[in-house]
Amino acid sequence: MAFDILVLLVVAFVVFQRLWRILGSGENTPPKVKTKGKLNLHPKNLEEVIDIIKAGKLEEAGLLTDGGEIIPLEHEDIEEPDRTLFRIPAFNRVNFVSSARRAFEMITTAFNKGDYDTIKLLTEPKLAQQLKQAIDQRKADGLTVETEFIGFEEIIITEAVVKEKTAEITVKFCSQQVNVLRNASGEVVKGDENYIQNIVDVWTFAKSLDPKEKVWLLKSTAKDSSKNA
Repeated sequence: MAFDILVLLVVAFVVFQRLWRILGSGENTPPKVKTKGKLNLHPKNLEEVIDIIKAGKLEEAGLLTDGGEIIPLEHEDIEEPDRTLFRIPAFNRVNFVSSARRAFEMITTAFNKGDYDTIKLLTEPKLAQQLKQAIDQRKADGLTVETEFIGFEEIIITEAVVKEKTAEITVKFCSQQVNVLRNASGEVVKGDENYIQNIVDVWTFAKSLDPKEKVWLLKSTAKDSSKNA
């Protein structure tokens, strides 16, 4: 319990440093921040802030949290998709992007190898069934896919949507890959094993807003054909 209070005090200290930095009203005058709720935050009012953090009532007080920081909801610097991302309980951008990258590599590899068991674990049922149909058709045609990941140029969250009890985040993956499609005889029918492609994929992940639900599942995929080369 003592450790929890210490952590909250540290968070509160960081909070007010951030608020002062954004909304400072003078060198020697601590700012008062009027929120959308009934609370008026003040650097000396640590106890009330700690109670709000512990009760998880940040949104009710007109505040949103991301990575441990509290920011006024109405602040002009907050734009989409950040404004929506802050509404997702316990969301952490760094952790999400890192997990999305791993999911991208795992799902792509599983699809190319025909590993449906892995696909089922990482995608929503409807998409999993669509990918299975594509895998089955590829096998029927006697085709195999080989993919080598060279690296990622960038991974960007482009959109975030909250729908009732579900959150959806769309991510653009700009990656470099070597892709080869072979027939039953092992001959290359598409691609070049010596050519690195720049590929842009747009994937949407979904998750329940229930804080107990930690897993984001892949909901849909698309390719930005205009930027693939």
